[in-house]
Amino acid sequence: MRRARRPPRRLVGSHDEHVPSLAVLQRWNALPSLPICVVDVPGKGLGVVARRALPAGTVVAEYTFRLVKRAQCPPGDYRVQVRGARGYVGKIDARTFGPPSGGVAQVGALLNEPSEGVAPSCVRSAGWLDPPGRARRRGAFNLVTCEAVRAGEELTWDYGRTYGSRSYAHGQ
Repeated sequence: MRRARRPPRRLVGSHDEHVPSLAVLQRWNALPSLPICVVDVPGKGLGVVARRALPAGTVVAEYTFRLVKRAQCPPGDYRVQVRGARGYVGKIDARTFGPPSGGVAQVGALLNEPSEGVAPSCVRSAGWLDPPGRARRRGAFNLVTCEAVRAGEELTWDYGRTYGSRSYAHGQ
Protein backbone atom coordinates (compact mmCIF):
# COMPACT_ATOMS: atom_id res chain seq x y z
CA MET A 1 0.00 0.00 0.00
CA ARG A 2 1.31 3.44 -0.93
CA ARG A 3 1.59 6.13 1.70
CA ALA A 4 0.15 9.54 0.92
CA ARG A 5 2.85 12.21 0.66
CA ARG A 6 2.48 15.11 3.02
CA PRO A 7 2.63 18.49 1.29
CA PRO A 8 5.77 20.53 2.09
CA ARG A 9 5.48 23.06 4.91
CA ARG A 10 4.96 26.56 3.52
CA LEU A 11 7.23 29.21 4.95
CA VAL A 12 5.67 32.08 3.05
CA GLY A 13 2.27 33.49 2.17
CA SER A 14 1.86 34.06 -1.56
CA HIS A 15 3.45 32.74 -4.75
CA ASP A 16 5.99 35.56 -5.19
CA GLU A 17 7.48 35.19 -1.72
CA HIS A 18 10.54 32.98 -1.61
CA VAL A 19 12.68 32.02 1.38
CA PRO A 20 15.78 29.94 0.56
CA SER A 21 16.27 26.69 2.43
CA LEU A 22 17.92 26.72 5.84
CA ALA A 23 20.96 24.98 4.32
CA VAL A 24 21.40 27.74 1.72
CA LEU A 25 20.94 30.49 4.32
CA GLN A 26 23.44 28.87 6.67
CA ARG A 27 25.96 28.54 3.83
CA TRP A 28 25.59 32.25 2.95
CA ASN A 29 25.98 33.18 6.59
CA ALA A 30 28.82 30.79 7.47
CA LEU A 31 31.41 33.55 7.13
CA PRO A 32 33.10 33.89 10.52
CA SER A 33 33.15 37.68 10.11
CA LEU A 34 29.33 37.84 10.22
CA PRO A 35 27.97 38.50 13.71
CA ILE A 36 24.85 36.35 13.19
CA CYS A 37 23.65 33.00 11.89
CA VAL A 38 20.30 31.64 10.70
CA VAL A 39 18.90 28.76 12.76
CA ASP A 40 15.67 26.88 13.32
CA VAL A 41 14.16 28.48 16.44
CA PRO A 42 11.88 26.05 18.33
CA GLY A 43 8.25 27.14 18.07
CA LYS A 44 9.03 29.99 15.63
CA GLY A 45 10.58 28.46 12.52
CA LEU A 46 13.61 30.16 11.00
CA GLY A 47 15.24 32.89 13.05
CA VAL A 48 18.51 34.70 13.60
CA VAL A 49 20.85 34.43 16.60
CA ALA A 50 24.01 36.26 17.60
CA ARG A 51 27.14 34.28 16.83
CA ARG A 52 29.07 36.23 19.48
CA ALA A 53 28.37 38.95 22.05
CA LEU A 54 27.32 42.17 20.28
CA PRO A 55 27.33 45.71 21.65
CA ALA A 56 24.37 48.03 21.18
CA GLY A 57 24.47 49.72 17.77
CA THR A 58 25.73 46.69 15.80
CA VAL A 59 24.23 46.29 12.30
CA VAL A 60 23.13 42.66 12.20
CA ALA A 61 21.05 42.25 9.02
CA GLU A 62 19.56 43.97 6.00
CA TYR A 63 15.83 43.74 5.23
CA THR A 64 15.19 44.25 1.50
CA PHE A 65 11.67 44.50 0.10
CA ARG A 66 9.55 45.34 -2.95
CA LEU A 67 7.09 48.22 -2.55
CA VAL A 68 3.48 47.19 -3.24
CA LYS A 69 0.09 48.75 -2.63
CA ARG A 70 -1.19 47.61 0.73
CA ALA A 71 -4.41 46.33 -0.88
CA GLN A 72 -2.34 44.01 -3.12
CA CYS A 73 -0.61 42.32 -0.20
CA PRO A 74 -2.74 39.38 0.98
CA PRO A 75 -3.22 38.83 4.73
CA GLY A 76 -0.54 36.51 6.09
CA ASP A 77 2.19 37.70 3.71
CA TYR A 78 5.43 39.07 5.13
CA ARG A 79 5.12 42.87 5.02
CA VAL A 80 6.60 45.88 6.72
CA GLN A 81 5.59 49.49 7.11
CA VAL A 82 7.41 51.84 4.74
CA ARG A 83 7.85 55.37 6.02
CA GLY A 84 7.04 58.03 3.44
CA ALA A 85 5.06 55.68 1.19
CA ARG A 86 1.45 56.10 2.30
CA GLY A 87 -0.82 53.27 1.17
CA TYR A 88 2.15 51.00 0.43
CA VAL A 89 3.96 48.25 2.31
CA GLY A 90 7.27 46.46 1.83
CA LYS A 91 6.84 42.84 0.77
CA ILE A 92 9.49 40.14 0.52
CA ASP A 93 10.21 38.48 -2.81
CA ALA A 94 12.93 36.37 -4.44
CA ARG A 95 15.43 39.28 -4.21
CA THR A 96 14.96 39.77 -0.44
CA PHE A 97 17.56 37.15 0.46
CA GLY A 98 21.05 36.84 -0.92
CA PRO A 99 24.69 36.42 -0.01
CA PRO A 100 26.06 38.91 2.53
CA SER A 101 26.72 42.35 1.07
CA GLY A 102 29.31 44.67 2.57
CA GLY A 103 29.68 42.39 5.58
CA VAL A 104 25.93 42.45 6.35
CA ALA A 105 23.72 39.38 6.00
CA GLN A 106 20.62 39.87 3.84
CA VAL A 107 18.30 37.97 6.17
CA GLY A 108 16.42 40.77 7.95
CA ALA A 109 13.05 39.25 7.08
CA LEU A 110 13.98 36.21 9.19
CA LEU A 111 14.35 38.07 12.48
CA ASN A 112 11.28 37.15 14.55
CA GLU A 113 9.24 39.31 16.85
CA PRO A 114 10.07 38.90 20.54
CA SER A 115 8.10 36.58 22.76
CA GLU A 116 5.34 38.14 24.83
CA GLY A 117 6.71 40.27 27.66
CA VAL A 118 10.23 40.43 26.14
CA ALA A 119 11.63 43.63 24.62
CA PRO A 120 13.01 43.47 21.08
CA SER A 121 16.80 43.38 20.81
CA CYS A 122 16.93 45.29 17.48
CA VAL A 123 15.42 48.34 15.82
CA ARG A 124 15.29 49.33 12.18
CA SER A 125 17.43 52.06 10.63
CA ALA A 126 16.03 54.81 8.38
CA GLY A 127 16.88 52.87 5.20
CA TRP A 128 16.31 53.80 1.56
CA LEU A 129 13.56 53.60 -1.08
CA ASP A 130 13.73 53.79 -4.89
CA PRO A 131 12.38 57.08 -6.29
CA PRO A 132 8.71 57.25 -7.36
CA GLY A 133 7.90 56.22 -10.92
CA ARG A 134 10.30 53.31 -11.03
CA ALA A 135 8.67 49.98 -11.87
CA ARG A 136 8.82 47.40 -9.07
CA ARG A 137 10.25 49.89 -6.59
CA ARG A 138 12.53 48.43 -3.95
CA GLY A 139 13.79 49.53 -0.59
CA ALA A 140 15.79 48.31 2.38
CA PHE A 141 16.71 49.06 5.95
CA ASN A 142 19.19 47.60 8.40
CA LEU A 143 18.34 46.00 11.71
CA VAL A 144 20.58 47.29 14.48
CA THR A 145 20.96 46.06 18.06
CA CYS A 146 19.38 48.48 20.55
CA GLU A 147 21.03 46.79 23.53
CA ALA A 148 23.97 44.50 24.18
CA VAL A 149 23.22 40.95 23.02
CA ARG A 150 24.77 37.73 24.36
CA ALA A 151 26.22 35.03 22.09
CA GLY A 152 23.48 32.55 21.13
CA GLU A 153 20.67 35.01 21.89
CA GLU A 154 17.86 35.28 19.34
CA LEU A 155 17.70 38.66 17.61
CA THR A 156 14.19 40.14 17.40
CA TRP A 157 12.43 43.33 16.37
CA ASP A 158 8.90 44.76 16.43
CA TYR A 159 7.27 44.32 13.00
CA GLY A 160 4.95 47.28 13.57
CA ARG A 161 1.25 47.69 13.06
CA THR A 162 1.13 46.90 9.31
CA TYR A 163 2.05 43.24 9.81
CA GLY A 164 -1.45 42.30 10.93
CA SER A 165 -3.13 41.08 14.08
CA ARG A 166 -1.17 39.12 16.64
CA SER A 167 -2.19 37.43 19.87
CA TYR A 168 0.31 39.52 21.87
CA ALA A 169 1.09 43.18 22.49
CA HIS A 170 3.54 45.00 20.23
CA GLY A 171 4.95 48.51 20.01
CA GLN A 172 5.69 50.87 17.08
